[in-house]
Amino acid sequence: MPPANALEIRLDMDEYALIDHAERALLGVHAKELPRHVAHPWDDVSIIWQPDGTANVCVKMWQAMVPPFPHAVAVYKLAFSDGLVTAIEGVERQSFGA
Repeated sequence: MPPANALEIRLDMDEYALIDHAERALLGVHAKELPRHVAHPWDDVSIIWQPDGTANVCVKMWQAMVPPFPHAVAVYKLAFSDGLVTAIEGVERQSFGA
């Protein structure tokens, strides 16, 4: 079960809101605990570790689970130091009919 302040994002959030919420939910979280701090179904989340010590976290947000499946994707770039999330370096949001 994720903690109460886990990252949970909505379709109505713009990039500023997405970053603000991620900073409150993920800063200081250890890399091995990161999956517990994202409050979305794991089918909708991907964590891609990069050789430069960063990670890209992709979260799919669904408006409807029936065709044409309107949804959006938020991709966060996280920076780490000593295994802890130290910064949200950026976020990109792309909408697919939502």
